[in-house]
Amino acid sequence: MGLAFLVPAFLAGALALGLPIWVHLRNRPKTDTVEFPSLMFIERIPYRAVQRQQLRHRLLFAARSLALVLLVLAFARPFFGDALPTAAAGGAREVVVVLDRSWSMSYAGHWQAALAAVRAELGALRGGDRVSLIVFDEQAEVLVESQPPSVLADGLLNGLRPSDLATSYAAGLRAAARVIADGTLLASEIVLVSDFQRSGQPEDIEIRLPASAVLRPVSVVGGPVTNVGVADLALDHVIGTEGPGLRVTVRLTGQGGAEERSVPVVLLVDGEEVQRRAATLPGEGAARLAFDPILSEQEVRLEVRLAEDALVGDDIFHAVASPGAALSVALLDNPGAGTSDSLYLERALGVGTRPAFLVDRQVLRDLRAVDLAGHDLVVLNDAGALDAGSATALNEYVRAGGGLLVGLAEMADEGVSDLLPFAVAGVVDRGGALGATLGFVDTAHPVFEAYRSPEAGDLAGARFYRYRALDPDPQEGVLARFDDGATALMHFPVGEGRVMVWTSSLDTFWTDLPLQPIFVPFVHEVAKFAASYREADPWQAATTDRGPGFHQVEGPEGPTSLAVNLDRREADLTALDPEELLASVAWSSGADVSGQEPADVSPARVEAGQSAWWYLVVAALLLLLGESALANRLSPHASWGGDESELPPRAP
Repeated sequence: MGLAFLVPAFLAGALALGLPIWVHLRNRPKTDTVEFPSLMFIERIPYRAVQRQQLRHRLLFAARSLALVLLVLAFARPFFGDALPTAAAGGAREVVVVLDRSWSMSYAGHWQAALAAVRAELGALRGGDRVSLIVFDEQAEVLVESQPPSVLADGLLNGLRPSDLATSYAAGLRAAARVIADGTLLASEIVLVSDFQRSGQPEDIEIRLPASAVLRPVSVVGGPVTNVGVADLALDHVIGTEGPGLRVTVRLTGQGGAEERSVPVVLLVDGEEVQRRAATLPGEGAARLAFDPILSEQEVRLEVRLAEDALVGDDIFHAVASPGAALSVALLDNPGAGTSDSLYLERALGVGTRPAFLVDRQVLRDLRAVDLAGHDLVVLNDAGALDAGSATALNEYVRAGGGLLVGLAEMADEGVSDLLPFAVAGVVDRGGALGATLGFVDTAHPVFEAYRSPEAGDLAGARFYRYRALDPDPQEGVLARFDDGATALMHFPVGEGRVMVWTSSLDTFWTDLPLQPIFVPFVHEVAKFAASYREADPWQAATTDRGPGFHQVEGPEGPTSLAVNLDRREADLTALDPEELLASVAWSSGADVSGQEPADVSPARVEAGQSAWWYLVVAALLLLLGESALANRLSPHASWGGDESELPPRAP
C-alpha cells in the first residue's frame, strides 16, 4: 500500500515553501535617521540594496519550512492505500456470508434458495479473496473464518439445516463485525442471506460495523407467502356434570390468503384423536376455536393439529395439562361460629381440582407459629378477636411467604386491625334498599381476568347488604369497589407474602354472593392469588437443548411431561424492508452504506478510518510554537524580518 491523498489539489500549497526562502535571503535594512544642521559638506552616495548569498540560522529555516509542509499535507488529507483492494480494482476482499438458519427459513423453497445464493457468492470470489461463513438464529456460529474460497466445500453447505429457534439479526451482524475487526484486508463485505422477517429485528438493535465494511442483503423470498398456523393454546378448568374437566381453546392465524377459508382442526389427547372441528379463518387475521370440555383428573398430553402447509412448524401445538400441586388451607373461625358459618366457603374450596385445596378447618385460639407450619394459605373468616400472640404468629407467617385472606364481618375488631395498614371502621348498612352491588372490578387482574367474557358470569348480580368501611380507604391494591366507591376487595404485600381483605362476609349473613354461580370460581381465584399460586406452564418455547414435542423431565414430585413448541414469533412471515435493517446499522466512520453494490472501498471511507490529517495539524502547531521560541532565542530581530547584523553599511 502506498501514500495517497483525498484532496491532492491542496498539494499546490507547497509553493508556499518559497516564503521562508524569500524571508531568509532578502535584505531588509533598517537605518536610523541622523539629523544634521547642514548637508552641504556630505557627499551624495547612491544606496544599493544587497541580498544575502547564503542562509543564516538554518535550523530556524528548516522549522518554518517543515511546518508549512505539514499544513499542506494535512489539507490534502493523506492516507495509505492508493492501490486500494477494491472490487472494482480487482483487489482482495474479506467477504463474510451471514446465513439465516431460523426455523422460518424452512418455508417451502426458502432454504434451497438460501443455499443457492451462498453458492453464487462463493462462485464470484477471486483467488486472493478471503471468505467467512456465519450461521445464525437466536445465536450466531462462525463455521469458517477468513479462509480461501476453496475451503468452503459444497459438502459443508449440504449438511446445514434450519434450526428450531427464532431470528436475531443482531446476533448475526455482531458476529460478522467481530470477524471483520480481526481481519487485515480493507475491503470488507457482509452478505446477509435471509427471508427478512420483521420479528427478527428488535427496536433497540444497534450494530456498529467497521468503516471499510459494506452490508449487502440478499432476500430468498421469491413472491407472496401464505401460511396458516396455531398461534396459541389456552386451558380453562371447568366443573361439568360428570366432574372436573378441561376446555381447550386455540387461536389460529392466517397470512397471505385472499379470502375467508375453512380450516379443519384436530384435538388429540395422549396421542388419540378425541375431537375434530372446522374454524373459519379470514385471509389476513386470527380466529379462536374452543373444543368441548374433556374429562381430566390427571396429567394429559394435548396436541392440536392442522393440515400441513408451506410452513409446517406451526401446524402442530403441544401442551401438557397437569392437576397441579394441592394447596393446604387453614380455615379459622371465631369461637362462637356455628357449623354453617363457613359452610359455603369450605365447600367451594373442597371442589377445587387445579389446584386441589386441602382444607383444615379449626377454631381460632392462641395461634402459634407451629399451627401455621405447612399451610399455603390462612383464611380468617370473621374470626373475631386476635390476641397479641396470634397476631404476631400470623405476621411472621406472611412475612415468610404465606398467604392470608381476611373476611371482615360483624366479629372483626381491633385485633384484626393489627395485621392491616388501616383501621376496620363501622358497618355500612345497605339493607334498606336492594343492597349494594360491585361498581368496579379490575378485570385486568388475575383474580377477575376470567370475567372479561360475559359467559363467565355476572359479577354485578350479587347483592351486598352490609360491609365494613376502612379508615383510611385504600387507594393502592384495590381490585373491586362497591357502587358507592367503598373498597370491596384489596391486597397488599407483607414481606415475602401477601394479604387480601374482603370487606363483607364469606357466608350468606351479609350477602347472597355464596348463592351465585360465580362464587366457586371467585373463591378459587382469590385463594390462588393470596397463596401466590402459579400453575405450571402448559408449554415452553424450543431451546438449543429441547426441540418441539414432548419430553420427560424430573420434577420435585417425580417424572413429569414437558411440552415444547417452536417460537410462534417465527410463524409471522411479515417482511422487513432490508433498507430498514441497513438504517439501524451504524458505521464507525459515520459513512452511509450502499447496500446493493458489491464491496468497493472508497478513498473517503479509508481516509476517514485513518484520520492522519489531525496528527499532521497537531505536529505543525507544535513546530510553529517551537519556531517562535527558537527565533526569540537567536536574536530579537531573527524573526520573519531578518537580523540587524546583516544591514548594509551606513553612509559616512
